[in-house]
Amino acid sequence: MQTLREFQFDGEAALEALLVQSKYGSIEQAVACLTLFTHPDTIAQIENKALFRVRRYRGKEERGEIVHIERVVLCDNDSPTRAFLWANDLGRGHLAEVQYNHIYQMAYDPAFYTSLANICVTPAFLSKLTDKNPRVIQLLKYRASQAYGFVPDGEPRPEKPEGYDKVIWADFLPACPDLKSRIVARLRNNVESRIALSIEHFGWHYGPKF
Repeated sequence: MQTLREFQFDGEAALEALLVQSKYGSIEQAVACLTLFTHPDTIAQIENKALFRVRRYRGKEERGEIVHIERVVLCDNDSPTRAFLWANDLGRGHLAEVQYNHIYQMAYDPAFYTSLANICVTPAFLSKLTDKNPRVIQLLKYRASQAYGFVPDGEPRPEKPEGYDKVIWADFLPACPDLKSRIVARLRNNVESRIALSIEHFGWHYGPKF
């Protein structure tokens, strides 16, 4: 059995070797099987737009701060996480040892921070690959473009990864027939969330204030 020293102390190299030797056969196939995506029919209801006027805080900014000049509420990863869970009728307790990932790293842009087309969920042991591994990043970007037609403004259309047609993807999560009603129902029990605060001050990102 190989030790980490034999992988030149490279944890990603060790992970890839394990996955290649597994039934998945590659990093790409493991990511395809183990990543959760929102159903295209759900996302079509918001036309790939972010749900809420929220962006990630930075520097000396504070979570929960209302920035009127930008028309946003500042948050950490809580709002994108809630957006994904609520849209897919899940609770935090339904998932364990997972990471909520942005496909495009645009945390300070409210147009994409809570866009369901830009959020996927992976097991924690794969999460760093979504930020650091060029093959995985390309795979996820192409998947989002194929499934949702999602390519953020100003970003190049992703090229099809080599071997993409041989990759077998897990099914999408079940479609939600009425996304807004589902989220409104969740908001009733989350009136102090930053999502509720953003809607109170700025309405929904994709539609009129309710």
